[in-house]
Amino acid sequence: MFFLGQRLCSGGIYQVNFCCCPSPASILVTVVENVLSLYILLFRSDVSPLRYEPNPIVRQLGGIWLGRILAELVLTAKQQVFGMDILAHHLVSLITGSQAVFVGLLPWHMNLGIMMELSNPFQSIRVALLELGQKTSQAYLVNGICFVVVFFLCRIATIPLYWYYTLPLVLSGRMFQFDWLTIVGALGTHTVFELMSVYWFGKMVRSVLKLVHGERKKKSY
Repeated sequence: MFFLGQRLCSGGIYQVNFCCCPSPASILVTVVENVLSLYILLFRSDVSPLRYEPNPIVRQLGGIWLGRILAELVLTAKQQVFGMDILAHHLVSLITGSQAVFVGLLPWHMNLGIMMELSNPFQSIRVALLELGQKTSQAYLVNGICFVVVFFLCRIATIPLYWYYTLPLVLSGRMFQFDWLTIVGALGTHTVFELMSVYWFGKMVRSVLKLVHGERKKKSY
């Protein structure tokens, strides 16, 4: 993804750090994941929180997810641009993708975890605007607000929904009849995703509030 980004962004008017620039390939794969996960959640009655057997369409989605995460891990390792939060995110993503592809149990739960990436296109736009020096533009402000709203809907608002259907499995002991990878994915990595999402959401809200406050100060002059 990053090499395509380098080709897109360099050699023209702008010289952009290729490790940060979102490429068309990366954005396209993320959009495909997002559309497919939303379709599964809204229109596939065979993927239900009360059905635990593997489902082919979720396995296909898991394969796309796993491929993207592996590609990002390899390329970021090659360029040595890891941050600890991104490294943790990608490692737990590997577990989620591996479970969805190689085991496939709890497909609704796994799909909800993958659907947490719905806000990624807005993050890609944010990075592009930053690289183009548009941090103080109206477009950056609007995109930032959209990013926070979608992030909240797909990562924060879904937390009670996930545990509404997961806690009964835990309390009844049914969860612990599954294989270890499913247990780790459903309880461990998903919890890590949620904690990271709450942390990131707090930072986003503070940033957007600063931007909005800055815009109001501009208009007052």
